[in-house]
Amino acid sequence: MRNRFFILLTFFITFASFIHAQILISEQDAVREAVENNLSVSILKLEQHKAFLAKENLHSQWLPQLSLNLQQDFIPYNNFAESSSNWVKDSEQLSETGLNFSIQQALPGGGKVFSEFHTKRTDALGTNSVLYNSGGSVNFLQPLLQNAWGNDPVKSSIYTQTLDQKQLTLSQKRTIISIISETRKQYWNLFENQALIRLYEKQREYSAKRLEADREKLAIGLATPMDTLNAALSFMKSTTEIMRLEGDMVVAHKEFANVLGRDTLDVVFSLTDSISFYSLFPTEELIEQAKKFDPQLDILQVMHDKLLHEQSRARNQLLPELDFQAGYGYDGINSKFFGDNQNYNQNLVFSLIAGYSLPIRNKKNQVKSKELEIEENRIQKKQLVNELRIKIDELRTAWEKELAMLDVLQKTKEIADKQLEAAQAGYNLGTIDRLSLVDAENSFLSASIDLLRSQLTMKRILIVVEEVTGTVLERFGVAINE
Repeated sequence: MRNRFFILLTFFITFASFIHAQILISEQDAVREAVENNLSVSILKLEQHKAFLAKENLHSQWLPQLSLNLQQDFIPYNNFAESSSNWVKDSEQLSETGLNFSIQQALPGGGKVFSEFHTKRTDALGTNSVLYNSGGSVNFLQPLLQNAWGNDPVKSSIYTQTLDQKQLTLSQKRTIISIISETRKQYWNLFENQALIRLYEKQREYSAKRLEADREKLAIGLATPMDTLNAALSFMKSTTEIMRLEGDMVVAHKEFANVLGRDTLDVVFSLTDSISFYSLFPTEELIEQAKKFDPQLDILQVMHDKLLHEQSRARNQLLPELDFQAGYGYDGINSKFFGDNQNYNQNLVFSLIAGYSLPIRNKKNQVKSKELEIEENRIQKKQLVNELRIKIDELRTAWEKELAMLDVLQKTKEIADKQLEAAQAGYNLGTIDRLSLVDAENSFLSASIDLLRSQLTMKRILIVVEEVTGTVLERFGVAINE
């Protein structure tokens, strides 16, 4: 009866492990799926598209701005009768039809050219009298100090929007790196759980064989009931640990499902990746890599450029307004009731318009505020570089310490493996006792667990290093939309 119980229990846990091995997924597949399904990345992509459209709208300000208006008015007799000529008084109402066309073109440096043409036809209904009024103008305006040259409002707006768009790209990069790191941490947590399950399954297998052997020896009087009870207890301890780890796997699968953006029930798979390492660069090279690729540093640099631009704009607003303007205009009248008489007025004007408003405290404070923000930005960059240096130095130290331990643990594992083989052979031959065999099994399990956790510690250090230096994007072939 007891044999059947152990067989059924073993079958149950083996079947549960088989269910978890239905769907295979690699670390790279998990990373790509997590990035593709993450909602934060989707939102940032939409923000990038909106920023691109906003920039396109700003660029459209360099295109000609056209305007066309057509207007039709009917004026009743009592609105003009007292002030009208006799020929107009004979009509019941006036009809006015007007057309206005204008075009404006922005120029580099803050200047603009704008032209306007208008014409209006007035009909005195009932008398067949018509009056035409037409005219137009061409003007050129160029600021010389405020909002001029490098402080052209259109150019300034486009430059600011370009920096905002770049900042969104860097934010997306930072978010993706964070998602990749979290995915990899969850992935290797599952790997650790499953590897531990396999180790305990192996120990349980040893216990089951020992239990079976002790029962056979008990039947012929070569073992005591205490021997079989100890073997059964060892079997149950291994089984209990496996069941606990299986319970942890359920929770880990749910967390991993959230990272991948999947339904929890779909996340059942077996982790088959081996733990591989590569040599780390020297500390200074890692720091230089981090300074070059860290998105937060790039974001601070973009903010620095934007603050410098805003400071330049604020200082420009303290200058006097000085504009040069040139314009040509004409206006003409043609009326049938005056015969062929036409009257045209033309004018050509050049002007220099100057204005100055005393720089009020608010404008001066804006300039000072930008100076303080630039200094704050500089300190933040310096602080971040120092934090990166400390973090990388700590990672490097932890890596070297774990690397030295790994060599010892690998040798310990090899010795424990050979010791267990010798103990099992000796126990079967009756040359060693049960306690020595149990001690060898426990030593093998402990050495295997220590080696596994040391390897995973090094793997987690590498994950952080690749996150800090930004090399994780190239490693997993993840492209950032510019």
